[in-house]
Amino acid sequence: MRLLSILVSGLLLPIASAALAAAPQPSFNCAFAREKAEWAICANAELAGLDQMMAHLYQKAWAARTGAARHALAEQQKQWLGYRNACGSDHACLTEVHHQRIQQLQPTSLPALSPPVLPRAIDSLTELPRPETAPPAEPAPALGLDPLEELKELR
Repeated sequence: MRLLSILVSGLLLPIASAALAAAPQPSFNCAFAREKAEWAICANAELAGLDQMMAHLYQKAWAARTGAARHALAEQQKQWLGYRNACGSDHACLTEVHHQRIQQLQPTSLPALSPPVLPRAIDSLTELPRPETAPPAEPAPALGLDPLEELKELR
């Protein structure tokens, strides 16, 4: 019986470990969580996933900025952390503040085309003939009725 319990636990332990590893982890180390909001995020896979997504977008926004813009982003993040922490362990509040921050950090537009590329693209569009001014298509040459007869004539 003891052997059976060892075998079963040996089989279930890797499965449980894999399930824990697959669960989303927050962007911070839960061992150092101090705020009720952080504890709630660590205890909930959905909140941990939202936190991870927000952190990823924040890192991308940080990398895209320099100087004063980067400093302003860091100040906004500190302010947002205050809002998040004010939620305490309220799941709905934490979900809402994360969704709002994710929305704020989303890129708002596609990168602009470089100036030399954009005018060329526009010029090439204006050079295309308009449908009403395009020359009429020539009719396709008529094919013979019997391809074998045509081959005989070619010989």
